[in-house]
Amino acid sequence: MEKMRSLWGEINLISSIVLVIFLVSAGCSEDSSNVVTDHDHGSHDHGVVELKGIVSKHTTNQMFMLKLDFGVKLVKGMNSFTLTLMNHDGKAVSGAQIEVIPFMTAHNHGSSAKPVVTTQGGEKYLVENVVFQMMGEWDMTIKVSQGKMSDELKLTFSIK
Repeated sequence: MEKMRSLWGEINLISSIVLVIFLVSAGCSEDSSNVVTDHDHGSHDHGVVELKGIVSKHTTNQMFMLKLDFGVKLVKGMNSFTLTLMNHDGKAVSGAQIEVIPFMTAHNHGSSAKPVVTTQGGEKYLVENVVFQMMGEWDMTIKVSQGKMSDELKLTFSIK
C-alpha cells in the first residue's frame, strides 16, 4: 500500500510538471494572432479614421465653433482639411491665429511634419501638411486665438 501511494505521488508530480510545461509553451508560441495589444499599426493599405465628412464642434470653453471638413476621410500619411471658424453665436470669425497639433499619446510623439494653416478669406481656413505617419490613436489639438480670446479643441480619433 505504501508503494502505491509513493507511485501515485510520483504520477501526480509528473502530471503537474507536464501540465506546467504545456501551459508555458502554449503561452510562448510564435503565433501571435491571438495576442491583444492596446493599439495596432496594422498592415492595411489605407487608414480610415472615425473623423470624416463635416464635423462641427465647440472649443473647450465654448468661445468658438469649428466646422471641419475632412472630405472623405483622414488617412495614414499626408492630409488636408478646411476649417470654418465662428464665434459662440455662429457669427463668422476672420483674422484668427490657428495652430494645429497632431500628437500620438500612446507613443508620446507628434507628427513628422508641422501643419500649415492659411486664410482662405473671411472665416475659411485651409489646413495642410497634416501627417499621421502611423496607424493608431491620435489626438489633434486645434488652438484658436483672436484678439483677447483664446480657446482650443482636442479631437481624439483612430487612424486604421
